[in-house]
Amino acid sequence: MKGASRRPPDRKAERNEAPRTQGASRARIAVGDRLQGWWSHHKLVAADSWRRLLATPAGTLMTWLVIGIALALPGGLFVGLSNVESLSKGWDGAAQISLFLHPSLSDRDGRELAQSIEQRPQVAGVRFISRDEALAEFRELSGYGEVLEQLDNNPLP
Repeated sequence: MKGASRRPPDRKAERNEAPRTQGASRARIAVGDRLQGWWSHHKLVAADSWRRLLATPAGTLMTWLVIGIALALPGGLFVGLSNVESLSKGWDGAAQISLFLHPSLSDRDGRELAQSIEQRPQVAGVRFISRDEALAEFRELSGYGEVLEQLDNNPLP
């Protein structure tokens, strides 16, 4: 056999193995196709969910109520606790009374009244603040100093 090309021997045939065939191949899918598939799948699932919800209206309503209550309880409790905290912030346990005297009484009469109240055993302490002291403190703390300067008389009791 001159001139004929000689083929190398098939080693698989020598070992009695079947020739290998190619397996599964990877297909490339475009991003637009993936999004379209995702969107159509979600539309189908949403439609199926609505059908199931409308098939059992009583159960659906009760489920929504339970979810609503479960979401509203922590928020309501937080608001309630915040309000209680703001109410009780200034409490130190002792009762406190502010007494405003009639404008016709003098500072001397007010100090005498304060001394007579302080002598009672039920009273822990008395602090007398004159009209002028109250106005000065209000002017300092309120920021209305310029407005208070324009008043003819002291508006505080």
